[in-house]
Amino acid sequence: MSKHKPWNLEIYRGFDSDFKEDQLLLNQPIREFLDSEDKFFLVGAKGLGKTLFLRYKSNLYHNRYGSSFQFNVSQTELTENLNIHAFAFSKEDLLRFRDEKIWRLIWELALWIMVFRLKDAPINPRLDKMIHSSKELSNILSHLLNHRNKIDQYHAFVGEFQEQKSKIQSAVALFIDDVDQALHALLNAPHHTDTYFEDEQSPSVEVWVNAQMGLVGAVYNLSRQNAHIKIYATIRKEAFEAYQGQMRINYRQHICTLQYTKGEIKEIFEKNIQLIEPADLQDRFANAPIGRFLGFDEFPHRFAVGPDDKRRVEEAFNFIYRHTYGRPREIVLIGYELNVLVSTLMYRGLNEETRYSEVRVLVNRVSNELLQQYKQEVIPYWDEVRLQHFISSVRSNVIAKEDFRLFDQDLLRQYYNLGLIGYARPANHSGLLRQVFNPPATYNYRRYQPLPATDYLLIHSTMDNLLLEQHTYGGFHNPYNIIGDGYDFYPRMDNSIHQLEYYLPQDILGNRMNAPSESSGHDFPMEEMYRNFFAFEKAVRRHERFQMHWKIAELVMGLLGRICYCNRLEKQFKTGYYAAKKAQYLTELDQHHYARQYNAEMADTSSEPAFDRFLDKLIGRYITLGCYLVLDLRIEWIHALLTRGRFDFTPNEASKDTALSYLSRGFFIRDLKRDEPRNPVKPEQRQCKQRIFTHLSTCEQDSLRAFIRNASDEVSFLGWIEDPAHEKWLHEEVLARMWHPE
Repeated sequence: MSKHKPWNLEIYRGFDSDFKEDQLLLNQPIREFLDSEDKFFLVGAKGLGKTLFLRYKSNLYHNRYGSSFQFNVSQTELTENLNIHAFAFSKEDLLRFRDEKIWRLIWELALWIMVFRLKDAPINPRLDKMIHSSKELSNILSHLLNHRNKIDQYHAFVGEFQEQKSKIQSAVALFIDDVDQALHALLNAPHHTDTYFEDEQSPSVEVWVNAQMGLVGAVYNLSRQNAHIKIYATIRKEAFEAYQGQMRINYRQHICTLQYTKGEIKEIFEKNIQLIEPADLQDRFANAPIGRFLGFDEFPHRFAVGPDDKRRVEEAFNFIYRHTYGRPREIVLIGYELNVLVSTLMYRGLNEETRYSEVRVLVNRVSNELLQQYKQEVIPYWDEVRLQHFISSVRSNVIAKEDFRLFDQDLLRQYYNLGLIGYARPANHSGLLRQVFNPPATYNYRRYQPLPATDYLLIHSTMDNLLLEQHTYGGFHNPYNIIGDGYDFYPRMDNSIHQLEYYLPQDILGNRMNAPSESSGHDFPMEEMYRNFFAFEKAVRRHERFQMHWKIAELVMGLLGRICYCNRLEKQFKTGYYAAKKAQYLTELDQHHYARQYNAEMADTSSEPAFDRFLDKLIGRYITLGCYLVLDLRIEWIHALLTRGRFDFTPNEASKDTALSYLSRGFFIRDLKRDEPRNPVKPEQRQCKQRIFTHLSTCEQDSLRAFIRNASDEVSFLGWIEDPAHEKWLHEEVLARMWHPE
């Protein structure tokens, strides 16, 4: 007997002799649907397994009843996947069928025709001619829709069938799938009625909802007309949620709503791990199944830190789960892709930290694919223009209350209802906050729920890749929180960054730390300014302002890194793609406030204007350090960037002395040289960079280390490079040679 393969995305296609029911997770709603004859509808979002379990029920019926039932499909086909053939049919035509009663009438007629066809019972010749003697439900429905000018005759045809219902003396079973997709295929073409406002109903949504609910009503009516008729179908949960008709309670008695807890999704994941051959596992002796699969069961987050200033640790499954919408198909897809990765000899030879990185990159890549798929589920279609505006406006995966006004409120509300934006709410009376995201398909298309009262909105992890294509890697993520449904939320945390020693450089240029330097714009020792400015325990708002401006500097450095990558790639491959990307990043760079009064004098060590000038110098100093030590930029390029907001890769020896004088006066960096150490492969140039690094503050050192790590990681993480061969070249020729502090 062959063993069932793990991560089988095609399991719904058939159930051979090797199939065992314990390969499936059968929770209470699924079990009820499979075991009950009067549960006609499996209701759920896409990706929850509606097709799988409708087909499985069909398979059970074929095995159980055999020839005593007449089916609309064979045991090989199991379901009829509806396909509306629009012979001369446009979206404009379909939008005329907005009333649920009309759809119920059309479905009733189509189903009666199908039942009589299966019993070889004659039907009205005029009707038979109208449907071209069709014997499949898709064709029958298509012809009825195309003869929309004769819809007034349909009532009479249905009446004829009802009068002859006694001809059906034995069981008939119909299994119908993909009704929602057949309708979506016709409705996703743009139409002038697609734009609508609050309290107005979209015609496309009305058709999509009412066509499915018309089927529900028709099946309900036929089952009451003749007990021999068994019709089972799948319905999208969004459609049922939007239905508010008087028969809602009656219909609910005949539906099973497909849904899963996080624990059940984890069980599905672990069932698949159990199907992997022991020899193919990374650590067959690990306690947790995911540890056997990946070689680890938890790992540190890339950015979020706890109160001890150490990176937060996250369970590997939780990391995977929060990058999905909690649906079985998604978790199996990620498992399949991970299985491909961990099966390679390359993965087996990696150290632990590199394994973490490989898993992160893969999960985020697949997560972005899940977002693209989710966008396709929106009726009638996803608004890309509004999404791009949102992407350009957002600056972090946590949006504070004071920034809500910067966004389109209707869009925030839509994304909240779709589960793409969550919020933080009190978890108990102690003030602990917990993150909440709506699961997919729980929203009502006809009336979105309002935004909750909250101080923080949170962006779903599936949107990370899309947002980071426009923003810098690392700087975008909230520094304290892992974003995910059910996770705790920490508004603000105290740690060592409030201590003066964290910000105070080990040494600066000349004797400026301990003595005045009027030629450099300060008639006091710089240590006095450092001590006063960084007394944050007495000036919380100044601390917040410093953090905000430092974050801008980190964003600028991230963009400069991308610009440098694009410049190198364009020079190497000359495709034009990287020139366009560089122009895009230069445009975004212009949006940030980085050209400042870096060389302005500081009048004293205690006034707010003096603190503002000092803050400018700190920002310019960090940008200069990143450009000089990490990006290997010439000092005249750095000077032009900071003074004129211009980024030019053309060498200019004549301006070097001016540039060095400006940078030295403004930023007091010790050991800054006219002849830059631009080749860190050479030991003496590495040593030059290391000497500069040792003179810096711990804050500056930590930020530079993070920039180096992020500048390298984002190449793999974001996937914006045009060709895998280009990425390989960048890793080998640029990133591998990038200077790293000792």
